[in-house]
Amino acid sequence: MYYVGLVDALVAKGYTRNVSVRGAPFDFRLAPNEAGDFFKKLVALIEETYQMNGNTKVVLVSHSLGCVYTLFFLNHQDQAWKDKFIQSWAPIASPLGGATKILRLYVSGDNFGVWAVDSIKARMAQRTYPSSAILAPVQSLWDKDEVIISTPTRNYTAYDYHQLYNDIKFPIGYELWKDTKPLISAMEPPGVPVFSVHGKDVPTEEHYTYDADFPDVQPTIKYGDGDGTVNMRSLKYLLKWKNEQKQPVSEFEISGGEHLEILQNATLHNYIINTVLQTDDKL
Repeated sequence: MYYVGLVDALVAKGYTRNVSVRGAPFDFRLAPNEAGDFFKKLVALIEETYQMNGNTKVVLVSHSLGCVYTLFFLNHQDQAWKDKFIQSWAPIASPLGGATKILRLYVSGDNFGVWAVDSIKARMAQRTYPSSAILAPVQSLWDKDEVIISTPTRNYTAYDYHQLYNDIKFPIGYELWKDTKPLISAMEPPGVPVFSVHGKDVPTEEHYTYDADFPDVQPTIKYGDGDGTVNMRSLKYLLKWKNEQKQPVSEFEISGGEHLEILQNATLHNYIINTVLQTDDKL
């Protein structure tokens, strides 16, 4: 049901399931460097789709962590291949600059609003996902003195990961961060036209205050702007590519477009259909 709204809108416009609309699901627990088989299959899927549709270039649409995967993928394809097979890329709710919410997940767990799930118990499993490590706030987007986590004994910034993970007795978390950080930290441009879509004006977690029971307690949360999951500075991070690649990079913001719900948003569907799905000649 993840992309059902967008797929239904495309089908209503004449696209055909598994011919001109195709999906590429992946294991969300893994970091991109662990998904070699997936990327081999993705290359084959793109080339097959291109051929099935009369040698028509493919438009890639990704959401959230899928944007991290797509950037990693495009950065590992040669330009000739991208020029032949890829028309454009539409990253939706892209967290390429990380999200403060990931730190709360690592520190005290996240039940994602499911009241029957204990966040602290969920934390045990969530700490095993390398994909979460790659979504920690990118240091260049947060000031060195910008506190993200406050406790009675000390504060933590995006430059205190080693200390933070040691203090919450999760030292492997720092190793996971070091392992995944280089995968997209350079933010090399993808070399294809980019149509970024994201929400705004949705209260988004920004700062956490824990009491003396840190880390085994839920914090008081201060909110800023974003899409409800990803901070605004992260959503806009890819706009730096405007000055780094010859292919166009554009941004489309949807007020109230919550991180997950945006996929069912009619404004998003219309933008994808009427703007993104155009021929090369119109770019």
